[in-house]
Amino acid sequence: MTKKETVATENATKQTSPSRSEMESFNARRDRLSKALFGGEEEVLSTLSESEPSVQTQPIEHTKRTTSKQRKADLEEYKTTYLRTPKIVDRQPVFISRELRDRIDDIVRRLGERRMSVSGFLENLSRHHLESYAEELERWRRM
Repeated sequence: MTKKETVATENATKQTSPSRSEMESFNARRDRLSKALFGGEEEVLSTLSESEPSVQTQPIEHTKRTTSKQRKADLEEYKTTYLRTPKIVDRQPVFISRELRDRIDDIVRRLGERRMSVSGFLENLSRHHLESYAEELERWRRM
């Protein structure tokens, strides 16, 4: 084995091996937990729960398979909400980044109808947002 390989192996071992204090901490937690589980000591359990940070686990989300029919319905709902060509009176300029404009343009060209534009998409998106949050926005305005 070359010197580089030896150094790399030693570094990998150092990075993956727990330190002595980590091992002692682990062993102490293990001992307290086993006493609590098998010794019937309720005090140990309360001490363990207070001294150890709890690990938050995320629930596993089971996703249902969507059928072709459901995907088509979802697309139609999206088109109805965001990709219908609005009639915009008294147009005003709005500035967005080129990257965002190009991404929206791609969506509009692929999914929208012939006269649909990025401006129309942004008009629909803004109207939908303001309608969805009308009550909250009014409440926040009064704060």
